[in-house]
Amino acid sequence: AQPARLLRFVPHANLTSLDPVWTTAWITRNHAYLVYDTLYSIGEDLQPRPQMAEGHVWEEDGLRLVVTLREGLRFHDGEPVRA
Repeated sequence: AQPARLLRFVPHANLTSLDPVWTTAWITRNHAYLVYDTLYSIGEDLQPRPQMAEGHVWEEDGLRLVVTLREGLRFHDGEPVRA
């Protein structure tokens, strides 16, 4: 375990929406990446990388995608993350 460190984030604009799906504003996208965890993230090579996901498997001839969550994921209140 590493000691807690301070992260300073100086946005380029005011945050007017918290929903990164609804808006195309970069400030909202940046905020969402700092606050919300996602199943997959994008690496420097622009390829998807598992983040909350342990991985995935395509089934039924590519019609069904089964995503497995990493062990130990918890919400802010300590409750486990479930599908």
